[in-house]
Amino acid sequence: MTFVKLERFIFTLKMAERRKRPASGSSYRPISLLPTIGKVLEKLMTQRLTYHLDSTNSMNDRQHGFREGKSVDTAINELLRKIKQQEEMASMS
Repeated sequence: MTFVKLERFIFTLKMAERRKRPASGSSYRPISLLPTIGKVLEKLMTQRLTYHLDSTNSMNDRQHGFREGKSVDTAINELLRKIKQQEEMASMS
């Protein structure tokens, strides 16, 4: 069976929530169990795509989300640096 065919079969378990009656249907919530091979292939494809985009400089330098070495903190620092730079330029003129 190929990955594409496996992806069609997603198993769902119903877990009982605490503090609710097990006999009531509303006390259950679904949990999906994706096939392990799908998770592995997804991780592999993500790594390969990220490597390709980084090695060919296809991603904008201003992209901070979902990039190694960049985060919300680096985005805020860049924004503050640009604001300070604009304030300095405005005070010179």
